[in-house]
Amino acid sequence: MRKTIVFGLALFLLPIITLAQEATSAKILDYGIYTQKTESTVNEASTPSTKRDVINDVTFIEKTTRIPAKKDVCFGFRFVIEGNPHESDIVIVKKVIHPLISVAGRTYTSHEYELTYTLGTEHTTGFTFGSDYLMVPGEWTMQIFSQGKKLLEQTFTVYKP
Repeated sequence: MRKTIVFGLALFLLPIITLAQEATSAKILDYGIYTQKTESTVNEASTPSTKRDVINDVTFIEKTTRIPAKKDVCFGFRFVIEGNPHESDIVIVKKVIHPLISVAGRTYTSHEYELTYTLGTEHTTGFTFGSDYLMVPGEWTMQIFSQGKKLLEQTFTVYKP
């Protein structure tokens, strides 16, 4: 009798367990230079600065792919990921590919980390030049992945003003 109850419960829960968040499409809405407010800063060992900002109050200033390498310049893109179930949270991987950055005896040509976004809502991702060693001219590409599949990509050209 006990096995029957456990088996019946497992069959009942199976649709709930297998209902995974899935990205079905993604779209870049804006890209370029923006201003933002830093809500908090979290440790992120995979980045050259070993931290990342959690931002809010984003305002796009200029739609461009040419970015001046100047302190406190923020650049990136605003996007939406659609999927199922709508308005559920999905874990994505953000990857930034950039020219060689050297800091504290380490070198980087890219970095990546996981973030959680809500399907069907707008989000902004980007990069801010906070330190001189980060202001490296060349191509910078930001990518968003879900379950190993690249959903979005935007390339910027950073130049010395």
